[in-house]
Amino acid sequence: MGRKMQRKLLGLLVCAVLIASAVPAVGALPPRSMPTKSVPTRSTADPPTIEIFLWGGAEFGVNADIHYDGDDAFLSVNWSIQVKGSLFGFVLKNASGVVEIHNHESRWVSSGLFFGLGPFTVTARANTVEKTSKGFILLFLVVMPQ
Repeated sequence: MGRKMQRKLLGLLVCAVLIASAVPAVGALPPRSMPTKSVPTRSTADPPTIEIFLWGGAEFGVNADIHYDGDDAFLSVNWSIQVKGSLFGFVLKNASGVVEIHNHESRWVSSGLFFGLGPFTVTARANTVEKTSKGFILLFLVVMPQ
């Protein structure tokens, strides 16, 4: 490989790292509006309802909106996002945490930035609820069906 080609590749890598350093600003964006749907009335004996909506796109990483609908004022939710795949089948990213979600509200969580190339599968968990979806990554840009 020629000297010029090495310099161009190094320049491309430096640009990717500079863009990746702006990722914390992405997490400051407000969550997308949730699709509206009617929720049937539940008795107090029913367990709380948790829904997960996965999305990617112009953002870096995989994002999840966790929606809580229950009888308590808030619920402490253990969440995790696991991304597997890419061309070589590596686990690209694991992220987890605990958030408190007020009744009839949503919280936005993110896997954070990860790199890869090719199709991947993402599994998001919130307490006992699990949702799996597929996507495609090109270096650090994630594309997922809505």
